[in-house]
Order: sequence, then structure tokens, then C-alpha cells
Amino acid sequence: MFNFTKKVTLWVWFKLFIIIFLIEVICMHFFKATGLDHSLSSELLAFLDGSLLSVLSIIPIYLFVIKPQSISFSRLSTKSELLLSGIETVKTPIVICSEDGKIIFANKGFCEKFKYHSGEAIGMHLSLIYTKNDLPDFNKRVEIIKKEGFYSGYVENIDRDGIKHNHMLEVSAINADKRNYFVGVYSELSEFLKLQKIEKEESKIKSMKAVVGGFAHHFNNILQGLNGNLYKISNSSTEVKAMREIRQLEGLSIRAAGIIQELMHFSGQNFTDFKEVKLIPGLKECLKKFDFDTVDIKLEDESCDYIIYGDEESLTKAFCNIFQNAYEAYDDVNEDDNNRKYEKQKSLLINIRSCRKKDCIEQNNCIADFPYAAIIEITNFGKEMETTDPDILFEPFFTEKNPFKFKGLGLSAVKGILQNHKAILNIESNDVQTTFKICFPKVENI
Repeated sequence: MFNFTKKVTLWVWFKLFIIIFLIEVICMHFFKATGLDHSLSSELLAFLDGSLLSVLSIIPIYLFVIKPQSISFSRLSTKSELLLSGIETVKTPIVICSEDGKIIFANKGFCEKFKYHSGEAIGMHLSLIYTKNDLPDFNKRVEIIKKEGFYSGYVENIDRDGIKHNHMLEVSAINADKRNYFVGVYSELSEFLKLQKIEKEESKIKSMKAVVGGFAHHFNNILQGLNGNLYKISNSSTEVKAMREIRQLEGLSIRAAGIIQELMHFSGQNFTDFKEVKLIPGLKECLKKFDFDTVDIKLEDESCDYIIYGDEESLTKAFCNIFQNAYEAYDDVNEDDNNRKYEKQKSLLINIRSCRKKDCIEQNNCIADFPYAAIIEITNFGKEMETTDPDILFEPFFTEKNPFKFKGLGLSAVKGILQNHKAILNIESNDVQTTFKICFPKVENI
């Protein structure tokens, strides 16, 4: 493989060849048109051809070869001077040595750190700044650098006065003029350890947040089940003492809810990243987690992507919870007219359509403040919900499920996610079917 210098050289020779070739063609046509190629001797013709070629080539060679190369080398020289000046003046010790360990360049930071003059450092062997304890590892490092082209690790150095210093050393191997050189950068070990400690602390905090978030999520599920059962007991109990104890338990649940909210906030699970999201692929992906017997998805417009602006992860949690609710509506065993027990087929119907607010048949009662909507209606045909009262249904920790079987976020959390997306959730339930109707702000014309 050619390096940059070889490519430049080949390009220069190529341009020279083209220029000379074209001018030679011009000269030949000139001699032929003037008849000089027949009237002059071959020696004189060769002399005139060479002279004319030289005169005509001067300007093209200067414009297309010498001047571009001069500009290129000037820029390269400026960059080299700036780079060298920056390396020279920086306080971080930097040294360049040959493969055998002799120093060929040492910046001001290196000389000040190890108390050598620039003239003294050049030509000195690099092993002189290493302690006796660290010297045996010097040759090992050289072998590593030759093999891998890089080294990073702790080193123990000694300056001219015999004072020891601990550094973090990073070395890179470079090749120039078919020879290998090593560029070493020394940094204070205390600063490196400080940064390393910060990274470890950040990693610990990140892990702690993940644990706290998981704990808060599972504790939230348990509280939902407990509070749901408390609600059922409070509706069926008439004893004053029992009601007083139930209210105390509900108060404790509310306090626990506040703690969970704080834990969720600490874990960062309430932050979302909004972007354009296609509803259909997300819904289908959520449905794969549930074993419905039949799922019927009806689209008003097959060509429409039904794109909304939201957070894909939190929307997945919300849809999975709604599907979980629909799936568990079929858990109860039913009886026919002859008192024979049977299980209903787990069916799900999903209708998706677009709507403009001004065309909505419910616009008189609609509270949406967006002009275009993507409407999703998720219908199951299982057990009727005990209540659709929003004051109860969306109460934190309310559930109609068995607390030991409950797996979802709860409709309160679902509503929170949807509200965060400026969506509207309505639930209708009877002895035939239960429908979750969600209106999302839809990206216009998509």
C-alpha cells in the first residue's frame, strides 16, 4: 500500500508527463505546419524541439506542479509548526524516542518534570528516568509496544535529583522513514485515579438506580393488588372498627405510593425520549407477549402509518398493561344455561382509524385540543369490569386482579403515560365487551 508521500510523488510525475506530452505534440504539429521538419537537419530540429519544449513547459509546470506542491508543503509546514509548538509548550510531559530508547524529542513539560535541560535530554536513554524497581519492566513495555503498537499503565519514575514520581504512561508507536518511534505521554497518577474514581462512582450510581427502579416497580405491583382488595373489602364491610382499620391501611398505602414515586424519580424511570413512533409495529410487537386465541386488527386506511410523537418504551408498557388487562378478563370460568362450565375463547379486536376533530361525531363532548387524532379501540369479550368510574379506576394502586397474580402497571400508571403523550383514555364495559378507547395526537397528514 502506498503512503501519502508516494501518492503525492506519483501524482506529480503524472502531471509532468501529461504536460510534456501535450507540449511535444504541439511542437510536432508546429514543425509540420511550418515545414521545418523537412528543411532542417535532424540535429538542429532536435535542438529547436528541446528549446521550444523547455520554454513552453515553464508556465504550465509552475502553475500545475510547482505552485500546488509549494502551497501543499507550506500548509503542511504550518500544521507541523503549530503541532510542534503546542506539544512544546504544553505542561504535560511528552517525549519521543527511537526504538532503542534514545530520546529524540522532549517537550518543556518533560524537562521541567524530570529537571533536565532540553539539550541534555536529547540523546539520553529513556531508562535513566526509571527507578531500579521499575527498570525490569521497561524492556517488557518496549516489547508490548512493538507487538501491539500501544501501551498504557502505571510507571515509577525518578528525576535528576533522585525524587520519585508515580505517573500514568500512555505510549503509541509511529512509523516514519521506515523506522519505528515511540511517543510517550506522562500524566499525574493522582489525576488519573481521581477520574477513575469518578467513573466508578457513576457506574455504581447507575447500577443502584437500576436496582431501585426494579424494586419500586415490583413494590408498586404489590401495593396495587393490596389497595384493590382494600377497596373491595371497604365496599362489602359495614363494621365501624373494620372500616377504621381499612382507612388506616389506605393511608399507609398512600404514604407508600409517595415513597415509590420518589424512588421512581431517583431511578430516572419517569423521563422519556419523544420521537416519531409508528403505532402499528409497536402494537403487534406487544401482542406477541400474549397468547390470545384470535386477534383481529382492523385499519381504516391500510396505507396509513398512524405516526404519533412519543416515547416508544413507555408506550410499550402502557399497551402491554392494557393487553394484560384484556387477557386476564378471560381468566374466570363461565357457566352456560345448563350450568356446564366452559372457558371463553380469548379474542381481541383492535380498530385503528384517523380523525379530524371537526369531523368527530363526539366533538361536543370531546376534550382533545389537537386537530388530528389517531384513535385506537381495544376490545375484549371477557368479564365485565366491576367499575368504570374514573375516580376509582384510575386511583393509584387500584386493581380488580388477585394481588398474587397481578403483573401490570395498573391503569393509574397507564393513564399517566398516556397523559404524558397528551392522549385521552376512555373505558366502556358491559356484560358483552370491554373497550379501551385511546385518542393520540397524530402527526399531521401522516
